[in-house]
Amino acid sequence: VHAIRGTTTDVGDGADPALLLPAGGIYKIYASRGTEWSTDAVPFTATADGNLTFHLRQVAPATGYLSTEWHVHQIGSPDSPVGSLDRVRTALSSGVEMFSVNDHDYVTDLQPIVTDLGLDAALRIIPGIEVTPFAYGHFNAWPMEPDALSPNRGAVDWGRGMAGYAMIPDEIFAAMRARGAQLIQVNHPRSGSSLGEFQSYFDRAEVVYDYDNRTIFGDFQNATVPNGELRLPNTSLWSGAFNMLEVWNGFGHADSDGDGRRENTSLDRVLRDWFNMLSMGLPITPAGNSDTHTQTVDPMGMPRTYV
Repeated sequence: VHAIRGTTTDVGDGADPALLLPAGGIYKIYASRGTEWSTDAVPFTATADGNLTFHLRQVAPATGYLSTEWHVHQIGSPDSPVGSLDRVRTALSSGVEMFSVNDHDYVTDLQPIVTDLGLDAALRIIPGIEVTPFAYGHFNAWPMEPDALSPNRGAVDWGRGMAGYAMIPDEIFAAMRARGAQLIQVNHPRSGSSLGEFQSYFDRAEVVYDYDNRTIFGDFQNATVPNGELRLPNTSLWSGAFNMLEVWNGFGHADSDGDGRRENTSLDRVLRDWFNMLSMGLPITPAGNSDTHTQTVDPMGMPRTYV
C-alpha cells in the first residue's frame, strides 16, 4: 500500500514508504479530514493494487472561522521526530488551516514549504517558539522572525537574565515582544509537579487570587522550592504580561480523585484560573491545543481553536 492522496490536498509527488501487510488479510483503510468532516472506510485486501476512493462530507462547516493550532512541534524540537514536510501534511490532512510552529528554544518557518507545494490558499504557518525553562513553566510566542545568523534561529535565551540569573517570566515575555511576538501563551499551566517532571508556571509561581482586593500575586516567599535553587532572583515569578492561556492541552485523562471516572487532569482547574483572571480584569484569550510531537499518537488539531 502506497500513499493514498486526495485531489484537493495533494502534498507532494513522492509516495509514502510501502506499508507491508500479511498476505490474505482483509483490512479497512480509513480517511479523515478533521472535526468538520465525516470519515470513510474502504475494505482492502493485502494483495490488491490500485487507487481507493473515499467519500467525505463536510458535516459541521465553520463558516467565517479558521481552524487553528497554537502548540505544534516538529524536527526543530529535540523531542519530536516529525519532519517538516510531514508536519505540513498532518496539518492539511487534519483540516487545520492556520498554526504556529513552536519548537523548543528554536525558531522555525515552514511557510516556504507550503508555498512550494502551491497550497498558500489552504494553509498559513506562523513562525513561533516554545521557551522551555526546566523548572518554572513553558511559554509560546508568535510571530517570531527567524534569525539565519543565530544557531537557534533567534530564540530567547532564557538562561541569561538580570544579574547572572535565569530570566524570570516577566523578562521572557519582554524578550519575546522585543523579537516581534504579538501573542504570548502560557502552556499547560497546571500540568506537572512530580519528581523529574517540569514544574508548571502557575504552580511554581504560587499564584494567589486575592478576591477581596481583586488582585493576583505570586507568593514566592512561601514557595515549596526557593528561587535561589532554581537560579532565579529572589522575587515573584508571577507576571500578567501574557495574553493567551492554554486551557486545554491534549487528551491526557486519569482518575485523579478516585471516583472511578477518568477526567481531563488539568482542564477544569485551568478553566477556573481563566475565569478568575477574567473576573479580576485580566482579559486573557483561551486556547485548546494538541501540543503534538508525533504524527499519530498525539494527532494535530486535537483539540483545536477556532478563530
